[in-house]
Amino acid sequence: MSRSPLSAVVGLLVVAAVSASCGVLTGPEQAAPSLGSQAIGPSIPPRDSGASAGAPTASATSAPITATATPPATATPPATAIVDVPIVPVTQFRATRTTTGAKEVGDVLAGRSARYEALELVASEADAVLASLGLARPDDPNRLILAASAEALTADLARYRKRLAFLRAADVTPAVRALAWESRSLFGVDRITDPGRWRLTASLPSASARDTFDPGATWTLFAGGDILLDRGVYETVRVKGKGVDFPFDGGTAEITGHCKDCSAFGWDLPYTRRTGNSGAVRDLVSGADLAIALAIASAYKDKAFPVTQAVIGEISLAGEIRPASQAKQRVTEARRLGFSTVIDSDAMHLREAI
Repeated sequence: MSRSPLSAVVGLLVVAAVSASCGVLTGPEQAAPSLGSQAIGPSIPPRDSGASAGAPTASATSAPITATATPPATATPPATAIVDVPIVPVTQFRATRTTTGAKEVGDVLAGRSARYEALELVASEADAVLASLGLARPDDPNRLILAASAEALTADLARYRKRLAFLRAADVTPAVRALAWESRSLFGVDRITDPGRWRLTASLPSASARDTFDPGATWTLFAGGDILLDRGVYETVRVKGKGVDFPFDGGTAEITGHCKDCSAFGWDLPYTRRTGNSGAVRDLVSGADLAIALAIASAYKDKAFPVTQAVIGEISLAGEIRPASQAKQRVTEARRLGFSTVIDSDAMHLREAI
């Protein structure tokens, strides 16, 4: 079928008009965009496919759509509460002093103390402790020692006898000597049992239950005199017939009064009256059988046990490990003091423990 040239031209014009109105370009330089695509982010110019300079390029008929990513929600860490935490003055365990006060702390920082050369505090708690004492950092940096932690402070006191320090009450261990503040003490024979009566506190962060301290739940091992070296002990053991077990059996006693400055070391000595009952000394010594054996093995093998390990138990003549008295209470106390591993009667035999 033949067509006239005029009808063919008109048909081509109609096709061109429809193609332009739809925004569709044909040819090798630009492909038609797919109907489901969207531009994300900045547009990237097409790569040069060899077209001559000045060749027309296609432009999108609508602005590209930019997707904005919503950042994921982050959990807000719980705020650490600032509470009034009881703090306790401490010094080296072998020191003879039993009390201190605000004036003495001020003298230490000012370099006027003949007893202490410096004050040591945990670095993160230093300003809060000083504020609770009404004091500021000294001009001489050698008068204030900052420790990285309570454990580091405790270790420092073992090396430096002439340092006064402060610890949270919950961080006080048998490795230091807890001092009375003015006339009140949280530790020792004359300790108070009502936490409300202890006025020495600092505003410190408290993120755990370890800062809860109950002075009524503490106990004190009190010893006086010496063993079989003076006439009083000889009289008790031999003359009165109490026997050599008398010092170890111990017992309970009532403090009836105090003798002011009766000791050559300046201590106030108590007047006591024995009230009978069985003591704890023998149980403490017997419960240390396994610890003593492992200490000997450690020295023999020249191998130290981990500092986070506690040892509790008795040893039979056959080498079997037996439970110590009040074993559960001992394990609980060891955990509270920071020991992560406890060797006890579960080892069954000394060879397993070693």
